[in-house]
Amino acid sequence: MTGRKWWMAGIALSLTLVACKKDEVIIPESNDPVFEATGTFGTEAFQIVAGDDGAYMYTMTLEDNGVSVFTGRISNDDFALEMGIYDGYVDNPTHHTAAELLNIVPHYANGSTKDLMILSKELLMTLDQSQFIEKIDWYVNDEWVGENEAHINEPGIYNVCAHILFFGGSENRLCNEVVVGYALSANCRIDFNVGQQGEVNASIYDMGNGIQEVQWYVDSVYQYTQPNFTGNISSGFHALSARVTFANGSVRTKTVLVNGSQTYFTANDFTIFEVNSSTVYPPRDFNIRLSVEKDGKKYTSMSADNDNSIMTITNVEYYGPNDQGKDVYKIKAIVSANVKEVGTLKIVPITFSTSFGVEIK
Repeated sequence: MTGRKWWMAGIALSLTLVACKKDEVIIPESNDPVFEATGTFGTEAFQIVAGDDGAYMYTMTLEDNGVSVFTGRISNDDFALEMGIYDGYVDNPTHHTAAELLNIVPHYANGSTKDLMILSKELLMTLDQSQFIEKIDWYVNDEWVGENEAHINEPGIYNVCAHILFFGGSENRLCNEVVVGYALSANCRIDFNVGQQGEVNASIYDMGNGIQEVQWYVDSVYQYTQPNFTGNISSGFHALSARVTFANGSVRTKTVLVNGSQTYFTANDFTIFEVNSSTVYPPRDFNIRLSVEKDGKKYTSMSADNDNSIMTITNVEYYGPNDQGKDVYKIKAIVSANVKEVGTLKIVPITFSTSFGVEIK
């Protein structure tokens, strides 16, 4: 077999796929198929080998609600099979997904239909620093989602903003990143108070994970690195932020709203929403999703019942960099799942063994 090749696609998007750049990598001549999938779809057998009969292997990093999905797609003129692995430990920038894959029991992701997080003015006002709020307009990723109360029903990492109207007419905006449906390695909140002369005292309430470093910012301008913040702020609204690094490598940034002239017009960060969010079991960390295209029809595992389905990863090895310098790994696995035809109720079982190429950042 000669001239076997595959393509690497780098993809940038917010919530949906918007662009694709393909970088060709040549596979050396070999008698051992580098990337392939062999199995059954329903009652029909299939085999795809990248480089044979016009079949190609593509790898790409997609994004789903702010979380990377490391994806491979092997296809020919008749059949396409795509497998994605969600990233995990999303609050820990030091983790490496490839090193985790042999240590996990893979689960299949499913499309959530229940409320995972409720953004609530009433819940925020249970905190002492948020007592004087008249109304909140909630925005998620810059999209308005509700007045006073809004709901998030899909796992992800979101930029949540509260446009806050205080009693008396003053208003301002507070934004925080919130994590929904993924395991958190660590968490914290900012405890603070504002004095009559605009003096702010703030500290980090550690939820049992051990804090290594705290960097303080006012209106995104770095102030200093130390456990607590003490300083005078000018009149008007200001955003006080803490970038907290934990002993286990996790990093979280929290922001509160303070006011140097109207000391009661403040608002806490959004940690309370993470603490009170619904538990997703299993968390979306390192979950698997499958899709199939055949005879002009599309099928997905996300909308099918896969509670009893199994995927076994038998080997993960480094393949090499592509011409953009991104690392590519070869994942060998045995897969059994159900996929549902898009737009119908038809469920089709799929079982296959595979060697997939995946770009993992």
